[in-house]
Amino acid sequence: MNAAVIYSSKTGTSARCAARLAEHLEADLLEISGDFPDIAAYDAVLLGGGVNGLIYLSVFVVSEI
Repeated sequence: MNAAVIYSSKTGTSARCAARLAEHLEADLLEISGDFPDIAAYDAVLLGGGVNGLIYLSVFVVSEI
């Protein structure tokens, strides 16, 4: 399965968690920085971010779907 872990992180905590998860799942690790990554090639996508970044992340995702 081709999977991606996509994350947004202000303090680095979400980045560290996403990196560990991507390594464990053997998935690509993609950071949201500017435009949302192209996810069409993935069978599974995990999306994560911090609690404070959740508003930013959810608005970003909804605008891209």
